[in-house]
Amino acid sequence: MEENNVDHKKFDKSASASELSNKEDKFETIKKTSRLAIVSLILGFISVFLGVATLFIPPISCFFTYSAYIYLSITTFLLGVSSIVVISLGRQRIKGYQYAIQAIGLAFLCVLSWGMVARFVNHKSSISEYRLKKLAIAIDAFCQSNKGHLPLAAEWCDSLLRYDDSISRSDFSEHLFLGSGKCHFAFNKNLSNLLLKEIPGNTVLIFEADGDWNLSGGPELLETRRPKYGHIKVLLADFSIRDYWFYEDGIRSEDSFAHKPARWKP
Repeated sequence: MEENNVDHKKFDKSASASELSNKEDKFETIKKTSRLAIVSLILGFISVFLGVATLFIPPISCFFTYSAYIYLSITTFLLGVSSIVVISLGRQRIKGYQYAIQAIGLAFLCVLSWGMVARFVNHKSSISEYRLKKLAIAIDAFCQSNKGHLPLAAEWCDSLLRYDDSISRSDFSEHLFLGSGKCHFAFNKNLSNLLLKEIPGNTVLIFEADGDWNLSGGPELLETRRPKYGHIKVLLADFSIRDYWFYEDGIRSEDSFAHKPARWKP
């Protein structure tokens, strides 16, 4: 009888020990996912989405600048690292390593890719500004040789080439090589053969556009660039170079972010 009681007690102890071990195993298998890791991964995907949208939806670039994009990527990286630290200190009760690592990878990818994009955009913008400066010098030389008159809009490229030996066909392009019969700058047709000194200085003289050689026209040519870029470079009648932003449909001031409507007629 006593032996049976001892065996029964031993069975109860072993049963309780097995139940306890099962509860511990069950507790270990039910791990909470780190919310910090989830947030960092979501921010990583948001960074990728905004980066792609900025490239293909120009108005977004007016609100979401490159600096803001970098700050968001850095925040994603820091949250990813912080979540790894939290998971490590969680004594195997928190999971989400893969989310944190993916978030850090997305942050690195975003910074590197947008560094390349920003370099390309700045390079393109600097080339356009350089070209416009050379065209401004050529227009000034033409006016001095033609009693202050601007060239005819229908042949302005050919006219500038005849009066200024320092420019070539490549100066009418934003690229290193210009396709045959193509032009990446347009002359404001409303200023054709007018006296330069009688034109208000804030009037658009030459602006970036895509078309054929001796390209001329008005604001309708802006549509050749609107779907592809957030802004373009324009040369005003006072020979200053400004940025024309499509979302605002205006020219940004040199000393502020204020926009003013472009002037197309003298």
